[in-house]
Amino acid sequence: MPKGLVTGAGLRLLGFRLVWFLALAGALLAMAGGAYQGEQDYRQITAPFGELGLHLAPGATAAVLDAPYSSEGGLAGIGRGDRVVAVAGQPSAAGWGSQRAVAGQLRAAVGPWVTIRTQSPGGVLADHRLGRAPQRLQRGLGVTGVTLHDLAIAAIIGNLAAQMLEVIAAALLFMLRTRERLPALFSLSLLLMVGGSASLWIRQVLPAAAPLVSAMLPLGWGGLLVSMLIFPTGRLEPRWTRWVPPLIALWTLAGWLLDSGAVAYPQVLLDLSGVVLFTIGVVAQVQRYRPLPQGSQRQQIRWAMFGFGSAGLVFVADLMLIAWRMQFASQDVGVWLGLFHPVSAVVGYGLLLGGLVISLLRYRLYDADMVISRSVGYALMTLALAAIWAGAGQAIQVLLEDRFGQAKALSAGLAAAVAALLITPVHQRAMRWAERQFQHALTDLRQRLPVTVGDLRETASIRQILDTALERIHLGVRADQGAVLLRDGKGWRAAAVLGAPEAAVAAWLDAHMGAAPERVSRGDTLFPLRLPLDVRDAGPPETIGWLLLGPRPDGSFFQRDELEALRELADPIARAIQIALTRTARERSLAAELRSLKAEIKAIGALVAADRTAMRPSP
Repeated sequence: MPKGLVTGAGLRLLGFRLVWFLALAGALLAMAGGAYQGEQDYRQITAPFGELGLHLAPGATAAVLDAPYSSEGGLAGIGRGDRVVAVAGQPSAAGWGSQRAVAGQLRAAVGPWVTIRTQSPGGVLADHRLGRAPQRLQRGLGVTGVTLHDLAIAAIIGNLAAQMLEVIAAALLFMLRTRERLPALFSLSLLLMVGGSASLWIRQVLPAAAPLVSAMLPLGWGGLLVSMLIFPTGRLEPRWTRWVPPLIALWTLAGWLLDSGAVAYPQVLLDLSGVVLFTIGVVAQVQRYRPLPQGSQRQQIRWAMFGFGSAGLVFVADLMLIAWRMQFASQDVGVWLGLFHPVSAVVGYGLLLGGLVISLLRYRLYDADMVISRSVGYALMTLALAAIWAGAGQAIQVLLEDRFGQAKALSAGLAAAVAALLITPVHQRAMRWAERQFQHALTDLRQRLPVTVGDLRETASIRQILDTALERIHLGVRADQGAVLLRDGKGWRAAAVLGAPEAAVAAWLDAHMGAAPERVSRGDTLFPLRLPLDVRDAGPPETIGWLLLGPRPDGSFFQRDELEALRELADPIARAIQIALTRTARERSLAAELRSLKAEIKAIGALVAADRTAMRPSP
């Protein structure tokens, strides 16, 4: 046995890996079982309703109906939100999960005709005599050509894709950060959540595993809440958060007891308690974020909050579309919205997990500002163009109706053309606003550094100018180290250095500056970015120096916005260096002339004194 495994830490690591692989096996089994269970739900729940021309309302867990896609026979009196209360004269189950029981009653009804009783949201009861038609299951819904089975397959694929994202995120954290407490806990929690999502199917196949399987989902959510509470340091900060883990443990235990059937109480009570605990975690993150200085921990929280925020927007938009589908959307539009729901779930999970995984892996942490800025910019641009299109369409339609009567198609086309013409200016304004709001350091660098070096070039020394420029660039793009090279005879010398040992810079100069260096060399750990400082006068540009920059604290290279800003700033820095060099040379020349004049004046004074002495009469 390797020596490292006989220690307490080694044994704990080995035990965790064993538990992790068991959880991975459970997650993979649950994914397979979940797909199988989804197909079975179609056959056992969706199909019995569909044969009668009935469709379950999206998101409903009780036997609540959507509007039918035809008005044939007894379907004419059924509307959105009606609930099945009786089948063939027998009362039906109500409440959470009653769909399966009602579907069983529909299957058990004898004969080609089934009588059901529905209750509208307003409490009106109605009886309907419906004929079975299995071919309805293969008929397109409305004019879409989409069948009920297509919708079921889309839901299964979406669910599998979301679970696969969770497994991939867990595997990445396990492989790259398994020795760290927080990533390990988050990785295991994801697998437990996936494993617990198909607990019903696993309990049917392996009844003996029911107690363990019932605990997987509550443990997964509990681990996720604890991970959020100690993110990103792995410690409970601030101090008041120390009383939250016992509450999370009680919540997890309550969830296990409810899922296993040991106790019975409203599910909504458990859900509300989870929302409260989640909100506490968010408050802790905000309180932890505010006093943090610029650095990796602050960027980790920004990535995590970006993941939560963007996923939350996707999920809220999805819920709004579901509500619209249930209340207002046409039947054909409702079918397409039903296909959109699995896509939005995958996108939401991807954003949520992406922000957390990037944060925990500490990969490209300093791209968070750029990602947030662009996301907000594109969102603003989309909303602005949508508003322009809608407003222009209405205005054009009103104007055209006065002259040409009905002109909906023409007004829509003209409004789209107006929106297309405004894409570029709206995009530029939205991106500039988002950059000012979310990329403060880069915006400050772009605006203030040219003014600062422009002022210093008239009064300060070359070293002061270069030190100021390097410090501002370090704050603006978070480069770990930097240097400015100026000519020294036929070679180059480091006129200013920030954050790098002088010996390392000297060795780098010997290795790289024999000829003109490459502009970018990402494999260089000291100075991967090299920008020439060119001065363009009447003739061809002359390189008077080089700006060398190291990677960011997480080892990542600069993103496009930062590179554009640095290339823009190379010109004012080069111009300031040239003017300062010219001014320094002129000052040195004037100082030399002044010293020469002083020497001449001193010599003349000595001659005058000597003449006076010679002309003085002897005593």
